[in-house]
Amino acid sequence: MPRLLSLLEFLQTGSLGPVNLQCTSLEIAKHLGRLLDSDEDELLYWLYGEHLKILFHAAPLEQMEFFKIDYAAQLSGDRFAIGPQFDVSLDGFRGDMTASDFLRWLLDAGIECHIEYEIYKYDTDRIGLLNFEIYISEHVRVMYGGTSGYGLSDVLGKACQGRCFLDFKNDDHHQLLAQIDGLHDIIRMTAIPAAHNVPATPGSIKLAARDYLVLVDEKSCATNKLAPHQR
Repeated sequence: MPRLLSLLEFLQTGSLGPVNLQCTSLEIAKHLGRLLDSDEDELLYWLYGEHLKILFHAAPLEQMEFFKIDYAAQLSGDRFAIGPQFDVSLDGFRGDMTASDFLRWLLDAGIECHIEYEIYKYDTDRIGLLNFEIYISEHVRVMYGGTSGYGLSDVLGKACQGRCFLDFKNDDHHQLLAQIDGLHDIIRMTAIPAAHNVPATPGSIKLAARDYLVLVDEKSCATNKLAPHQR
């Protein structure tokens, strides 16, 4: 019977059973076998099951770059396999969780975290959400995505039409986040060295998980008070 590992423990510690950022390729091969998924000029991906990917530098091969649980939105049931010797318990996680559902799941497990995101101009009347990521520990971050542009009149109301996103205050950004909470999907969960676990852009906006949930709950309450034709 496969040994059962914990998804929550991975998110909290950056380790997945015998797999951690200090492992060499020889150690990974010993525990999981050597399974080559792709061979590029300088990088090697080893794939285990449908979701665990480990990235090594090709020279020297023993140096791990990071590892990740990919295609996280496809996870369902109570576990997934990463080889014949190991299964990973989902610990109540579901691949269809919204960002707010995921944050509540973490907080209920006693795991504090924050989000970082960037808003950008999409076209004349549309804005997009870029690099929405949840930072859970020194080594772990989770990416949500799939938001490629939303009409300002649809998201923030007709009063915002024609306004450049650069004129928005942080409160407006937060309002946008709350309104599109369920419109983006979880993509991957990555363990990465602390030195590299930084926002993709210096201009990213940081928001505590609990503050994000307050905004989502306020939006939900406001929506429930509206008449059906106003929602």
